[in-house]
Amino acid sequence: MFPIDVAGSIRLRNLTNPSRDIKPVAERIADMLDEAGASEVWLEQDAVRFKRGLLAGGVWSSSWNILVPFDSGSLQIETEDTSLRVHYRWSMLRLMLIVTALMVVVFALGIQHHIKRPIDWQAAIKIAGFGWLWLFGMNYLTGMIRVPLWLKRGLKDVAK
Repeated sequence: MFPIDVAGSIRLRNLTNPSRDIKPVAERIADMLDEAGASEVWLEQDAVRFKRGLLAGGVWSSSWNILVPFDSGSLQIETEDTSLRVHYRWSMLRLMLIVTALMVVVFALGIQHHIKRPIDWQAAIKIAGFGWLWLFGMNYLTGMIRVPLWLKRGLKDVAK
């Protein structure tokens, strides 16, 4: 659900026997999530679910880590004629709550700040709103772009 989840699907095409490839694809996705630092990964027949710890990956890993803005997610694998479709839904709820709380603090500090001149409350709302859009919105946008690319690249040679 927007703006909390990044969701979509990718398609692995031109497979000889897509139903045979479900298990290797699911195992590869689980390995990719483990490599990225997911704290918990559950592998089912045609689905993979993951969670990320509160501090796992965030502050202590590279900002290029695919899981940094996400707290949990699921991937469902379905067969189509000669292809597999991987549906994904990754949650950004934790990031949204943290950024919102941070911007509320920025707004409150903007209202309370009286060093040289009082800051207009409308300016504080604009600054907090822009900050929220920048911090959360840009993470959402980059997540929307990066997740399918990461999946396609990681699953490129798994199913043939």
